[in-house]
This record gives sequence, structure tokens and C-alpha cells, in this order.
Amino acid sequence: MKSFLALFLLIPFFSYSNENVITKIEVDDFWKQLKEIRETKYGIDEVWEKNIDYCSDWSERIALSKDEGFIMSNLVAYTNVCMDTLSKMDEMINLENN
Repeated sequence: MKSFLALFLLIPFFSYSNENVITKIEVDDFWKQLKEIRETKYGIDEVWEKNIDYCSDWSERIALSKDEGFIMSNLVAYTNVCMDTLSKMDEMINLENN
């Protein structure tokens, strides 16, 4: 849940608009900035980094499959769904193990 909340807290700090991002490099730079800001704010969390890498890649593939291009608001929305799903899966596994 922390990762989901952190994603919501950090998004306003970025200066990307809802226009199509011209290059994949700009999208990669966005995800890199997100990781750096989160690390500065909360410290190193390797699990969160793996999850954000997975979810950011997943969101980009979803956007491209829908022919939306790299619209940051869509990428962030898809990533939030993915991160929330992973968080709920973790909670379920923890409940089953206790």
C-alpha cells in the first residue's frame, strides 16, 4: 500500500503533460526520476523497484497495444492499477501464510 500511495504523492512533482511523449527515452527518464525521488524520500526498497520496473513496462505495453502512444497520464494510471494489484497479491499471500 505504501508503494501505491507513494506513486500518487510523487506524480505531481513531474512536469510531463498529457501530450504524447516523443521518445521512449523521455518515458524512461520519467521512471528513473520517480525511482530517485522515492529513494530520497523513503530509502532503498528493492522490492518496490522490481515492482515499478515490472509495472512501468507493463503499462507501456498496454498503452502501445491500445495505440494510445506514450501519454503520461495513461501510463501512470496503468502503473497504479498494476502496483495496486501486486500490493493486494502480497497482502493475500501474507494472510495465507499467517
